Amino acid sequence: RMSNLTQLKLFKNELRSLPSAFGGLVKLTSLSVIDNKLSVLPPELAKLQMLKKLRISYNEFVKLTPVIGSLTRLEVLKADNNAIMALIPEIGNLTRLKKLWLHKNKLLALPPVIEYLVNMRDLR
Repeated sequence: RMSNLTQLKLFKNELRSLPSAFGGLVKLTSLSVIDNKLSVLPPELAKLQMLKKLRISYNEFVKLTPVIGSLTRLEVLKADNNAIMALIPEIGNLTRLKKLWLHKNKLLALPPVIEYLVNMRDLR
């Protein structure tokens, strides 16, 4: 068991999904799954209430999974270099977010809820 794991980096693999068992990593503060083939995050990630950094860059996301909105301690969300066409309204729940990277996606507009991200320091 890896119940005490605080950081997990799975860079440059061929992952198409994350196992639901990730929900058991409740002490995780940083999850990096950069450069894989992910297009969705499992709903069990909602259990990762200690998560402060989520890096999902260079994957195949067309939209962000609503589970991200339940990760209210997130301070860093890097989702650049995907194919995201629109942001989900749940992004407004991430009021602690300081860094949001969305560059090199297919966004046409930012939703009005972006104004709730009052701690934002770095928006790309």
